[in-house]
This record gives sequence, structure tokens and C-alpha cells, in this order.
Amino acid sequence: MSRSTTGHGHLVSPRSQSIRRFLLGLAILAALLGLGVFEYLRTAPIRKGVGAFTQLIQAADQGNAVLAARFCAPGYLARHPLVKNEEGGLRGLPRSIHKNYTAWRQGPNIWICPTNRFGPVFQMVPDGPLWLFDGLAGELLPGREFVPAETENDQDSEVTRK
Repeated sequence: MSRSTTGHGHLVSPRSQSIRRFLLGLAILAALLGLGVFEYLRTAPIRKGVGAFTQLIQAADQGNAVLAARFCAPGYLARHPLVKNEEGGLRGLPRSIHKNYTAWRQGPNIWICPTNRFGPVFQMVPDGPLWLFDGLAGELLPGREFVPAETENDQDSEVTRK
């Protein structure tokens, strides 16, 4: 039977070595699982906000103002009644989301740039467990420079009708 020694001259049996390896592997697995759970919980609000944004876009594309209103904050609806566009959709609401969209936390809110890395940035606000659309927050320029929306009238700008 082969035995190895620790750095202190103590004999360690092969069984003890395999138990140590197993426990080390188990500790590494638990740490990786913990990191995965942490990441899942950390990004849950962003995923929920993007999900609500996607449902809003679908309702707007159908021209369904009643359904779209469910995904809009009361303040947004007070400032911008949902009206059908001649070209389709609802005026002031985004029409699509690109596969390379960007979404991030901005304080308590979620900001979503639905285009390919730069363009209009829309704000989703928390309302209990839900996320509601609160309009245009600004524009994301190349180089990740953000320009805040200047006025409430920016909601009807050209970028929201594309």
C-alpha cells in the first residue's frame, strides 16, 4: 500500500487523499452553483423589465391600446395618450427590439436601448412586482455616451416611430 506524506511528515492514506479531493470538488461545485444563483437573482429585474418591454412592443404592433396601457406607467399615460399611428403601431411607443439590444439598471429603473447598441433609450419603472414603460430616457451615442431626453415632447420623436 502506497502512502504519501504531508508537508509536516504525517502519513496520508490514499483513501484520505480521495476524500479530500472529493470534498474540494464539492466545495468548488457549491461555489460555482452559488455564483450562478447570485447572477440569476441579480439580473432578474432586468430580465423582467425586458420581458414587459417586449410585451408592450407586441401590443403596440397590434395597435392594441388597451393591452399596451397595461404595460405603461400611469404618469406616462397621463402625458401621452395611446393613439394609433397611420403607419401602424401606437404613437410614441417603440416598434421593435434588436437582437443586440442593451439593457441595464439605472438606479431603481431599467433602461433599454432596443437598437443595435446605440439609439433611443427607454425607461421601465418598478411597480410592485411589475415593470412599466415610462417613456424615453434619452439617447445612447456611439462610445456609450448618454444624452438625456430634453422634454416630454421627445416621446413623439422620429426615433420612436421607426
